[in-house]
Amino acid sequence: EEEFRSSDYGKGLHVSWDEKVWWVQAEALIACAYGAAYIGNPEYLMQFEYQLEYVRSHFLDTEYGEWYAFLSRDNTILDDRKGFLLKGPYHVVRCLLEVQDIFRRTQGRILS
Repeated sequence: EEEFRSSDYGKGLHVSWDEKVWWVQAEALIACAYGAAYIGNPEYLMQFEYQLEYVRSHFLDTEYGEWYAFLSRDNTILDDRKGFLLKGPYHVVRCLLEVQDIFRRTQGRILS
């Protein structure tokens, strides 16, 4: 049961179930963008905007760029490295490109 409550990302990066992970935030943005664009429920757009603001406020390093990998439950940065063996440029770049593409392809149809 303990294996499902935490993960070892290597190099001493032990993350528990109640801590926040960068790739989960990225996937949530994509899911909310799809919901807003294709389902038309205003709640999805509100959740997208809320999630985007959360990522900008807590995950984004506004001084040096990129997203932090892990935050604690109270949004304290757990590790300030932006890249390591398991955190490459995949999830953040994919998220930004996918969200941009979703809204570009559906312009004018969002929440209509």
